Amino acid sequence: MGLFLRLWLLVSPNWRLRVYHILTRIGLRLYGPTLSPHRCFRLPFNLYAKTSKRGMTEPDAMRYVSEHTTMPIPRVIDAIPVEDGAVFVMTRISGEPMTGRITGFTEEERSFLASDLKQGFDQLRTLPPPNSGPLICGFDWGSFVCYRINDDPIGPFGTEPEFYQFLYDHWHLKMQDHLKEFGRDVHSKKHRICFSHNDLCPHNIILDDNKRLAGVIDWECAAWLPDYWEYTRACYYCQLGKEWQQMMVDVFGPWPEELRVEQEMWKYNDPW
Repeated sequence: MGLFLRLWLLVSPNWRLRVYHILTRIGLRLYGPTLSPHRCFRLPFNLYAKTSKRGMTEPDAMRYVSEHTTMPIPRVIDAIPVEDGAVFVMTRISGEPMTGRITGFTEEERSFLASDLKQGFDQLRTLPPPNSGPLICGFDWGSFVCYRINDDPIGPFGTEPEFYQFLYDHWHLKMQDHLKEFGRDVHSKKHRICFSHNDLCPHNIILDDNKRLAGVIDWECAAWLPDYWEYTRACYYCQLGKEWQQMMVDVFGPWPEELRVEQEMWKYNDPW
């Protein structure tokens, strides 16, 4: 950490927030709104500011990933708790989102990108889960958000069966018997619990000029989840086509039975 940053962090949080608000207004004039116009803002000095209703969970998760893996992600510069959550400032990753580009990739380009992603996610998935507290939970052992299920926080869950029961309960009661029978074999397995990004999609993957991985952004959904979930969650974006799904197989390996069960459950739940 540079001397200026160390000195800056000694300034009172209220004054730092005031400066960030000024930089946000300047950034809006210079760069315009982002894809999350009410929550994430590009600032001068190659920075971004983000507001979170989940408190310090996202910046703490990002710091954890930076400290324990070599996955390229934004560096958290400052994080300040506020009454309705937190405001944090992070570095900008140079490059462009992958959105809408995968169908134009050659097979070699997709292979290189899959290799880049696999290297980072393999490290992420070796991190040991909490040895006490709930089994399936947010980074801070509390609730977490999964947009595949709901846009409100869920959990934590003490066991895998508790998690699956929540999924069953989230659909119309008349479908529970069918879904429980359909998912019985998969949901009776004991899966390894892994730290997961839980929202891997093209707009959260930043590419450099050579279509290689520059960084993975947006860690607000990060949680401890069954090892197949990162793959099936990414495949939830089924409209992205076979190129995306094949790349996710290359990154995480195939989970055909788990995906089949998830696809059946998706038929009866649309969080949007």
